[in-house]
Amino acid sequence: MANFNNILNEQITKSINNFVLLKESFSNYASKVIDYIKSFGKKGKLPSNNEPLEKYYNPSLDTAYKWACESTDGVERDGYVWFKHYFSVDVCGRFKFNKRGLIYVERSIDFDTEEGFDNMNYASVGECWTWSPYHSSSYCQNFSLLNNNRISVVLCGYVHPSSIDWVETIYLNAYRCKDEKEIRMNNNAVVEVAYIRIGLEKYRFGGSYLINASANESNKERW
Repeated sequence: MANFNNILNEQITKSINNFVLLKESFSNYASKVIDYIKSFGKKGKLPSNNEPLEKYYNPSLDTAYKWACESTDGVERDGYVWFKHYFSVDVCGRFKFNKRGLIYVERSIDFDTEEGFDNMNYASVGECWTWSPYHSSSYCQNFSLLNNNRISVVLCGYVHPSSIDWVETIYLNAYRCKDEKEIRMNNNAVVEVAYIRIGLEKYRFGGSYLINASANESNKERW
C-alpha cells in the first residue's frame, strides 16, 4: 500500500507540475498574441449605444427574409411574422450587453506557435464573430488540426450595433442551421476588445483596444 501511495503521489505531483508549466507557457504566448493584436489596433472605447436594437436590424428584416425563403426550406411556409419574432425574441433576446449598450462578441483564432509574428501580415481579425459566450470555434486555418503547435485564442469584446451586417446576421441566425449563433461584421466594423481567452483562462489587454474586424476586401490578409 505504501508503494502504491508513493506512486500515486508522484503522479499527482507530476501532473500538477505539468499543469503549471503548461499554464506558464500559455501565459507567455498570450502576452505575445496580445502585443501582436495591439499592433494593428489602438487603445480606446467605442461610443455608447442609446438606441433600441430594433432601429438597427428592422430595416434588414425584409431582405434577410426573402433571402432565407429562396435558400431554405420551410421559411416561407412559417411566414414573415414567425421569422421576425424568432430573430427579435429568440436570438436578440439572448444577446449580452454591457452598460453602454454594446453587444458582447467573441472570435476564435488558431495560431501556429512555431510561426513568428513578424511573418504575419494581417490588417483585420476578420468579420465572423459569435454573440454566444464560449461558442466560438475556428473553421479556417493554414495548417492541420493535428498540428501539435496549434493553439486556439478567443478574442472577447463588444461591438456597436451600427458595425453589424444585419442582413447576413439575421439570415445566419434564422435559417435551419441557426446553431451558428453568428454575428457578421460590416465593412467599417471595429470591436472593443478587453481580453483574450485560452481554454478557460482570461488574459487582459490592460485596457480596451479598438480592433479592426471589417469585411473590407481591400484589406490585406485576414484571419
